[in-house]
Amino acid sequence: MSRSGMQQVNGGLATAFVEALGRIATGVTVVSSVQTSGSADGGPGGPDGAAAATGWVAQTVSAMCSVSMEPPLILVCVHRRSPINAVIERSGVFCVSALATQHDHVADTFAGRPWPGKDRWDFTCGHWEAAPSGAPRLTDALAAFDCAVHSVVAAGTHLVYLGAVREVVRGTGAPLVYANRGYAAPSPVPPSRFSEFPDAHPDNRFNPAMPTSTAMTSTAPTSTAPTGTAPTGTAMTRTAMTSNNTEVTR
Repeated sequence: MSRSGMQQVNGGLATAFVEALGRIATGVTVVSSVQTSGSADGGPGGPDGAAAATGWVAQTVSAMCSVSMEPPLILVCVHRRSPINAVIERSGVFCVSALATQHDHVADTFAGRPWPGKDRWDFTCGHWEAAPSGAPRLTDALAAFDCAVHSVVAAGTHLVYLGAVREVVRGTGAPLVYANRGYAAPSPVPPSRFSEFPDAHPDNRFNPAMPTSTAMTSTAPTSTAPTGTAPTGTAMTRTAMTSNNTEVTR
């Protein structure tokens, strides 16, 4: 096959790959880290960035999942071009804040698509605190995982970071979901029914507190203006991991 023919085949595969992935719903997270001083290039944490004084950097990421329960490990995939890679390499730490439905503006800001009045990677889009590692953590995150870098795998266009979880923070709310190039929120799906098999149904799925399958319902951007103040009525539970991986909840 000619080189042009190979390019057409590869181009077709790439298009199909991207379109197929777009049909898979994922959670939305912000991966963050901390540097000791602002970078000289004016990027996130640089002299003209909103986080220059703190040395905080962050990037919106949808590729995040659990890896191991013992020890507790998670992974995140970050594009090689993201400025956060150099910071994570130097600091050896990162924190993952899982976003709730009120955080669509936070997701856009750290994806480089800030809303009017905000800059890219602008930490004034929400209320943040320093996790024990020093990396920034969204105070009203649905969940947050403070990590030390366990290992890094280079894979194509991305770097895959495995993180050893040192502290977990659990909040409240509904998860922000990304699917079909837009944000969505999960809603319970009733069990399937089959007339020829009337007894074929999982009773546990009738419990509304424990839905095991979800459907996507579109959500419009929230009307609440992003502020730097802490939201009220948010319950947070922190669980730290000791050196022998036992949990200490406070």
